[in-house]
Amino acid sequence: MSVKTVLIVEDDKEVQTLIRFVLERDGYYIKHADTGGEALELLGIEHIGPTGKFGLTPIIPDLILLDIMLPEVDGYTILSKMAQKPELCNIPVIVVTAKPMMLDLFMMSKNVKHFFAKPFNTKLLREKVKEIVG
Repeated sequence: MSVKTVLIVEDDKEVQTLIRFVLERDGYYIKHADTGGEALELLGIEHIGPTGKFGLTPIIPDLILLDIMLPEVDGYTILSKMAQKPELCNIPVIVVTAKPMMLDLFMMSKNVKHFFAKPFNTKLLREKVKEIVG
């Protein structure tokens, strides 16, 4: 069985650290992006900033945990740009955000598989990740 890669796109360091800790304990390989621009670069979609990582081999994660309110580029834009790329449009996404009233909008995206409002239950997050990617 191969190790599954999870990309965490989250600008809040405490939330990012919590998710990383929980999922690494379950054996997932974690990559992270602190900004929406960095996520676009890691996914090989576009170059945003002067100190970016564009040019590196893009990653194709098994799952993306995506915040919506991010510096540089918001989560809506990331979802929209992923939908335009055949290699990215089917990657499952779990939205983790402080904007729970936007649930219906997120769920319209075919690759959004679940939605967690902050603060979230880490046990339920682990269960949902396992359900989606194994």
